[in-house]
Amino acid sequence: MVSTTPAGTPPTPRHRVAGEDGGVILGWLTRLVVVLGLLAVLGYNAAAIGAAHLTAADAAQAAATAAASSWRSSHNLQAAYDAAAASDADRTDHIWRRDFWIAQDGTAHVTLTKTATTLFLQQVTALRHWTVVTVTASAAPPQL
Repeated sequence: MVSTTPAGTPPTPRHRVAGEDGGVILGWLTRLVVVLGLLAVLGYNAAAIGAAHLTAADAAQAAATAAASSWRSSHNLQAAYDAAAASDADRTDHIWRRDFWIAQDGTAHVTLTKTATTLFLQQVTALRHWTVVTVTASAAPPQL
């Protein structure tokens, strides 16, 4: 094949559009990766908060059940509170004393607070309140 370009000038590719060197595709791909990364971080934070709600509700119910059972056997408020606090195996939840009480029929009422572990919400002071989950549960004493 004979080149028709002047001597010393490299031939230009035949399928190349003037001004297009792949920058459009690279820019689009970069934007896509950044957007997908942000969505993944937001999704993880949302899932962490949802999981904290579920585990806090289960932990509050277990604490109320333990407190009601302890109250039924001892009729000691401190022992019932201690039983509720001991029901939290990993010690990550907080049971509020001011919101813990036993009704006259022996039903235990427990308010529990759990903080979700997130990637960035707990690092930002203005958004930290979204990571705190507060749940109240009640349990009647077991029937003998």
